[in-house]
Amino acid sequence: MGATTKRPAVNNEYVSRQQFEIEKNAKNKAYAFILINGHLDEFKEFCEKLKTFGNDINPHDLCLAYLTDETDRLTAMLANEAKKKNG
Repeated sequence: MGATTKRPAVNNEYVSRQQFEIEKNAKNKAYAFILINGHLDEFKEFCEKLKTFGNDINPHDLCLAYLTDETDRLTAMLANEAKKKNG
């Protein structure tokens, strides 16, 4: 498939192959950072904490909020999920 081929994303939007590769490479860099800097145990703890929110928290949305400096949105998202969980 060429660079202009579009594939459906999880949320039914389409992304280009180039956008997909950019995101994949960014994730691989993050994984390398975690491993090289000895943060694997912290990452495991984070993954366990994320599970407590169930399927309502989308890690992709969390990353976008953080990377685009939407800290208010990120805080609200986490607070909302904590409220749901706690009743």
